[in-house]
Amino acid sequence: MTAPAHNPNRGVVIGLLWSALGAAFAAGYLVPYKAAVARVGPAGLVLPMLLAAALINSLVDGAGRLRAEHAHWKWDRVTLTVALLLGGASALGNEAVCQSLVHLNPGLVSVTLRTQVIFVAVGGVLLLGEPLGRRFWIGVVLALGGYLLLQSTSDLARDASLAGLGWALLAAAAFGSMQIVIRRAVSRIDHLQVNTLRLWFAAALVALVPGRLPVLISLDGRIWALAVTAALCGPVLSRLCLMRALRTLPAAHATLALF
Repeated sequence: MTAPAHNPNRGVVIGLLWSALGAAFAAGYLVPYKAAVARVGPAGLVLPMLLAAALINSLVDGAGRLRAEHAHWKWDRVTLTVALLLGGASALGNEAVCQSLVHLNPGLVSVTLRTQVIFVAVGGVLLLGEPLGRRFWIGVVLALGGYLLLQSTSDLARDASLAGLGWALLAAAAFGSMQIVIRRAVSRIDHLQVNTLRLWFAAALVALVPGRLPVLISLDGRIWALAVTAALCGPVLSRLCLMRALRTLPAAHATLALF
């Protein structure tokens, strides 16, 4: 009796499905995020959202470990290094987005953030040795071009600030670097634990920014509800789906699938 043939494309399909699910959660994240930002601004939402995400991820992780036997946290060097790098990139990326929005309109910031796929592609080739073919770059051009066409061309042209573009590109590079770090260590880390640690670390770093902590006291129940919803969809569910996708997909392909 012969064993069933192994399908080499199965892992790719599964990875794409996880990326698509992550993209769906990322889209869901934007609804409460934009509603909250309209009331308190992006700078006022970063810390409460990160704190809510860290708490949610901690509760989910803790509940899962209570049901499993001998499911203790790992405190090895890889886990801690990855969590610290991701936490630093998360804090830097979110703060850079806040600064970019001071100078640019949200449409141009959104377009610029999509360039993270280029940072991921270059990092994947240089640091991970992941080959990229012509079809990938055609997909990048089509994705970025299509997203650009959805924006108001007149607004984008009018709202061109070098400082704002610099902050937005820094945010894109920070978020893109997270894909490289995860891809490099994806088979050696516990996704829930690493996501929990990176969120607490990111929140701690953002709390050090002057003016961030006092904002927490002034937030009402509606803003906290929006922050919790955004946190669940974005930093928790979308990020965990992307981590799972990176088990079988190259970093650049997983990032492009999020578009």
